[in-house]
Amino acid sequence: MITDPVAIAARSIKTLSVRDGVSEDAIREYIREAIAESYKDLSPQAELLWKSMTAEGNMPSPEELIAWAAGLCTATARSKLGLFEKACTKVP
Repeated sequence: MITDPVAIAARSIKTLSVRDGVSEDAIREYIREAIAESYKDLSPQAELLWKSMTAEGNMPSPEELIAWAAGLCTATARSKLGLFEKACTKVP
């Protein structure tokens, strides 16, 4: 079982490639173009966001971006679940 988030993202790109009949390289290039376009936003908020994606603060690879976004979604889901559990717990 793969547990490395970047490896899981790479597998996801492969899955999309097969499903959509597009090369993995084409998918990666599309994501790279979107990342490069997003880097044109020079706002402080965007800068903080981009720096949070990789340990070095560099432009992320497509796999790093996917892994980061998946982690963010997971963290958000866990947070919402925790709030839900607290709301459902009876106060003594």
